[in-house]
Amino acid sequence: MSYDQTPGNLPISFVRGDSLSALVDFSIDLTGYSFTGTLVSVVTGADVVPLTIAVVSAANGQVNVSLTAQQTAALARGTYRWKFVWTQGLAVRTALTGFVEAL
Repeated sequence: MSYDQTPGNLPISFVRGDSLSALVDFSIDLTGYSFTGTLVSVVTGADVVPLTIAVVSAANGQVNVSLTAQQTAALARGTYRWKFVWTQGLAVRTALTGFVEAL
């Protein structure tokens, strides 16, 4: 028997100066969860910009992850990582992560 709690991998790319909006469907009931997300420097590991996370349908497990055009324009061209973390009660879990290409 095994148990795997590694985060899902979701690579993202966008053109700097464009807005980014992605609907993520976890297909589980997310009622009562809270969420955070951030773009992270692959060089320093420091948080670069917070992601806006909006619940579309908690009961259906749908959230929207976004950055504004102003936020993407302020990023240097290059590769970043992103992480999406959910909290339910005392449990904290990185649910998604991946490389981000700012073109």
